Amino acid sequence: MGGTAGPSVNALVHELSTCVTEADLLQVLHRGLQGKFGYDAINLQILEREGWYHSLAMDAGVLQDVRRRPVRESMYARQFSNPKTTVLPIESHARLEIGKGPGVRTRSKMAIWVPVKHQGELIGSVIYHTYRKRRVPPFEVEFLEDVHRRLGVLLANASLNELTRNQARRLEALNSIARAMTATLDETSVLAGLYATVRELLPVDSLEMVTMQEGTERARYLSMEGDSTPTSRWLPPRSPLAATARNVMADNKSALVHSPHSSLWVPLREGGVARGALGIKCSRPYAYEDSTAAFLELVSDEVTLAMRNARSYEAIEDQRRRLEVVNSIGRRLASAKSWPPFSASTVSSSPPSPRPQRARWPRATSTWAAWRRSSRRCPWP
Repeated sequence: MGGTAGPSVNALVHELSTCVTEADLLQVLHRGLQGKFGYDAINLQILEREGWYHSLAMDAGVLQDVRRRPVRESMYARQFSNPKTTVLPIESHARLEIGKGPGVRTRSKMAIWVPVKHQGELIGSVIYHTYRKRRVPPFEVEFLEDVHRRLGVLLANASLNELTRNQARRLEALNSIARAMTATLDETSVLAGLYATVRELLPVDSLEMVTMQEGTERARYLSMEGDSTPTSRWLPPRSPLAATARNVMADNKSALVHSPHSSLWVPLREGGVARGALGIKCSRPYAYEDSTAAFLELVSDEVTLAMRNARSYEAIEDQRRRLEVVNSIGRRLASAKSWPPFSASTVSSSPPSPRPQRARWPRATSTWAAWRRSSRRCPWP
């Protein structure tokens, strides 16, 4: 591919200096170098802490999703340990990520790995892919190295902007989650409000929550997946659905799984003691990282408060329903005492009832006196 078409090094660097985010840098690189060297895909990799990196690719003009991996699992782990520009043929058996976009799926045949350094420290790399094998002239390598010598500070600033923006988004997300939690009245509505809010921020396929009932070994299991409604049921003590949640509560710390599917569980603490667990799952591997766990632990505090309020509201509603039942029974008993009911007209039209007469018995003294009088008149024979 000819090296005269396209922008010069200074023109390309000047355009890169106007970029604010990592995605902006990638799009400017792709637009400027596709016509100059015929690159079909460009992959920007940025190193993170604790041996991780995140990758952002532009494939056939389509910006791909951000993906995170351990550096040891990267195809270019050897290049990261010895950072220098390297031309690599891509073998047919190599494991490649599948990009999204229109057209027939095509494999990369050749890649140029170029490191990105800032103040002498390796902070990332850019991989330039082509769909066909070709010879790479020295001019092309020199051009890329000239661009990368000034790309380090631009990438560092863009990463800092991403971090600041992510922190602002995280704070905004916490506020939106707190607002969603204040409108909930029961545990299922807490789960539904949380699911709708978290899906806007993280790749979440399903949301699960396990809470323990005080005084028993039973656990309440709530889940929500896709566009379905929340489900709730009680689980026996040895149910496998609550196994991970019980381990998280016992250890009182988060549990993160990267592959084959991503899952993250954090404890629901109340007074420093884990009373339940909250979990999110995604079918894509490496969807969550340590910073995701830290964010979800902040969310769990809001969930714990909302669950406590929901239980208090449920207790108040149960007491109100019990009082209504007691009052209903009392009204029925009060009406039963005056049965059958009489109206004023019925009482006035009915004939007067006879006054009961008391039985009269002869007194013993009067009877004895009468007998004596009669005995005087009739002497004994």
